[in-house]
Amino acid sequence: MIRRINQAILCIFLPPLLVAQQISNEVPQQVSGTSTFSAAQSDLVVVPKDTEINFVLLEPISSATATKGQLVRMAVAKDVIIHGVVAIPKGTLATEVVSHLRRAKPGRRDGYFEVKPIAISIDSETKAKLKEYPTGEDTCGDFGPCWAMWGAFAPLILIGLARSAADNRNLKEKGAERVLTACSRYRTSAYTAYKLSIQTAGLHAANHAPEVQSCIERSALDK
Repeated sequence: MIRRINQAILCIFLPPLLVAQQISNEVPQQVSGTSTFSAAQSDLVVVPKDTEINFVLLEPISSATATKGQLVRMAVAKDVIIHGVVAIPKGTLATEVVSHLRRAKPGRRDGYFEVKPIAISIDSETKAKLKEYPTGEDTCGDFGPCWAMWGAFAPLILIGLARSAADNRNLKEKGAERVLTACSRYRTSAYTAYKLSIQTAGLHAANHAPEVQSCIERSALDK
């Protein structure tokens, strides 16, 4: 009789105790998961579209030896800071391409080339597209679209070019190649082509090779 009474008591009180124990075990796991999520969110920085990034060349370019389509390495010259956080650290690697090329001809013309930014390596697995100008601008910048500028000032521009050509003929003989040395600041800036969401945890040590940092320091001294 006493044994049956004890069994009845256990059946009444034991299930609630087991449920309470299970809940107490689950709550710390949920809190821990929330804490981890918050920490991950705090490392996320959004870099807006058209953010300006300053670069320095890491290798020389010459109109005598370059080829159209040739890829050229460059590096971020100074930290890109968003809301007080370094989103893209100085030394991050990027790539540009030789988009226009003209060889020098002795006595007739100087060598010439143009390079165009392609992409920046955010980390070992992620590359982001770059562009030469912010949205709505081109070579003429804030003055308006170049086609409008040419249409409005074409006569004055042509007269200026003619005078400049005459002056150059008098000053020197044509035929020099265009050369840019490594660590020069040929392209002072490029722009992000779209909004970037960057996980900054562990990012700041990336691409900080000693030779890259040395090049950046040399370019700063030459300014």
